[in-house]
Amino acid sequence: MTAQAPDWIELPDEHVRPLHCLLDIFGPRALRRFTFEPHPTINYRGYTARWRLEDGQLFLKSAGGTVADPGWRSADGTRQCDLTDIHGSKELVFAGWITQDLLIPEPDRLWEAQVGTYLRIPVVNGKAVAEPSLFEVGVSELARELFRRRVVT
Repeated sequence: MTAQAPDWIELPDEHVRPLHCLLDIFGPRALRRFTFEPHPTINYRGYTARWRLEDGQLFLKSAGGTVADPGWRSADGTRQCDLTDIHGSKELVFAGWITQDLLIPEPDRLWEAQVGTYLRIPVVNGKAVAEPSLFEVGVSELARELFRRRVVT
């Protein structure tokens, strides 16, 4: 796995895995929406987010990155933004604004490897609405799905 993956998720079995679907860290109740400086790597969004799926509910555990606005400063005087700056708390934030399928690659496959088995967890308003299912994806199928998600979200 790579630290460059923007979104990671903790599952009930305590494994942390990258997500192939990019989720919105702000939601409708965010105190402020930030633009982040992109990193010159695969993480073009410029921030990382950690999610947790617990008891069938999706939570935003942490999020942050370097804010693009050179005049903005956090409480500690840096341009680094975190969950407190976005949602006003360091506590888990229930992600009730997320409605989409979570796509999680099989655990022993690299994030960059796009073909293979995925776990699909349908989420509606932050809650898993069905049992996870496994599905096989070919390169063209996954490319279409990821492109659709990035364009739509």
